[in-house]
Amino acid sequence: MSRPMPHRLLSGVAVVALLLSLAPGVAHAAAPEASAPPGSAPLTVDPCAAPAGAGQYGDSTGTASVTVSAVTPDCRRTYVLTSSLVASRTFTEQPGEPVLRTGSALLDGLYAMALDDARLDSADSVTNSAYNGGAAMDCTNAGTGCYLTGELWTYIWTRDVSYAADLGLSAIDPERMRNTLLFKLSDRRDGSGDTQILQDTGTGGSYPNSTDRVSWALGASEILAWLPDDERAAFAATAYEALKNTIEQDRQAVFDSRTGLYTGESSFLDWREQTYPSWVKSDVVQIAESETLSTNGAHWAAIDAAARLAQASGKTTAAARYQQWADALASAIRDRFWLSDKGQFSAFLPTTL
Repeated sequence: MSRPMPHRLLSGVAVVALLLSLAPGVAHAAAPEASAPPGSAPLTVDPCAAPAGAGQYGDSTGTASVTVSAVTPDCRRTYVLTSSLVASRTFTEQPGEPVLRTGSALLDGLYAMALDDARLDSADSVTNSAYNGGAAMDCTNAGTGCYLTGELWTYIWTRDVSYAADLGLSAIDPERMRNTLLFKLSDRRDGSGDTQILQDTGTGGSYPNSTDRVSWALGASEILAWLPDDERAAFAATAYEALKNTIEQDRQAVFDSRTGLYTGESSFLDWREQTYPSWVKSDVVQIAESETLSTNGAHWAAIDAAARLAQASGKTTAAARYQQWADALASAIRDRFWLSDKGQFSAFLPTTL
């Protein structure tokens, strides 16, 4: 039997499904008569009525189908996913968690699978052979653990957790998501402080070849919207300190004053063979010195977040400084990456230009 597909926080299915958690079609498993949010269209799908037959999907890579195999008295479904690429998988909606009811077994089932992935990736410690001699490292805080990157990735990767937090996972478990992001902050080893965001390696190398650690700001900004009131201020202060120090370091190390942009490998998309032209893949210097749309967008998000956090805490001078940097970067992104003849943005600017 083939191995089941490894769950991972930042999978396309999980991201799409978790985004839907805020849509009007989402009901609560313990409340079959859930009403629609004010101002939205009424819910028309009975949460206890299971779709007949299997939901089907197919493309050039293979086929998949999702069926509902059982429904509990409180309307929670058990789904079975069958794929031509991996072994079948069974998962059940859990009490207290949101459920999706669209009339499609495929879409509803993929949403349930995303939440199942999140449960499987929940842990109280992380491991990585490169750190702490391979021994487990605690990631709990106030009795809540963290999210692993995935079944085969038992550590926490900055970009994965940050995008997952921004794209929907914060709404499911804000405290666990916060702990996961906090794990990716570190002071200097000499004890001098200077808390910064950790940069993971990329296909072109780690810092300063990869500079997308600033994507952390996307997750941090989203978490602040979901944390309980009594926990928000402490995280906001920590986030500001980490963002401020990271931004100032990046300004010295990877900011190109000639272009007004930041250098570094592209973010969100993986593997240089898939993201860059063929002549770049064997020369990581070209990757490190290029300027990419995605990573510069992440730098803008970090600087903008720092400006907002500074303003909220009364640091008006710092707020003005970072707002000016953010506005200038936004202008540089528009000016440098926009292809007027194509009507769209370029993914990256090579060093040959």
